[in-house]
Amino acid sequence: MLTSVSHDLRTPLASIIGGLSSLKSYRDRYDEPTRDELLGTALSEAERLDRFVGNLLDMTRLDAGRHRAQSASRSMPATSSPRRCAGPSRS
Repeated sequence: MLTSVSHDLRTPLASIIGGLSSLKSYRDRYDEPTRDELLGTALSEAERLDRFVGNLLDMTRLDAGRHRAQSASRSMPATSSPRRCAGPSRS
């Protein structure tokens, strides 16, 4: 799973870094439509990365909640019948 996560994080980052570094280095050599395309690609890849990171964090929270719930159920004592409170004795 770590390999998949690593790939999914690096792919949009490579596109973002590549497009922005090209713009920084060669801005004057690109015409306006090409600059807009590079910026658009960087923006869409940044949004893709944002969605992926959000999903990853959501899965982590869900997994942490499941572990807490499992841990709590293991620490509760098992009883076979409900406990009754003894009332005042009548003599």
